[in-house]
Amino acid sequence: DTPTVQLTEEGGQIREFTYDGVFHQEATQTDVFLETGLPVLRSCLGGMNGAILAYGQTGSGKTYSLLHQGAEEEEAGLVPRLVFSLFVHVAQDEQHVYEVEAAAVQVYNEE
Repeated sequence: DTPTVQLTEEGGQIREFTYDGVFHQEATQTDVFLETGLPVLRSCLGGMNGAILAYGQTGSGKTYSLLHQGAEEEEAGLVPRLVFSLFVHVAQDEQHVYEVEAAAVQVYNEE
């Protein structure tokens, strides 16, 4: 059962959105990484393509959750953790040769 939210725009048009999950405001960067980033990374290491999308209103923490470098390791966002974890795995795996391609895109004020 996929969670869904319906929004009524001015003029009465209803827009429906489905999503996989929501993190509580008290969730840590580690919580987000373990729940979202690590499963995608594991799939990628198994040969699948992976994508992580963050959607929400301005100021809701998307950039922080994805890109934050953090003064302390536990503050790092998804991208720094994924890059670190990926290259640690690649460096330790002597049985395989890896080709790594990555991209990040930020869309702002889309309709």
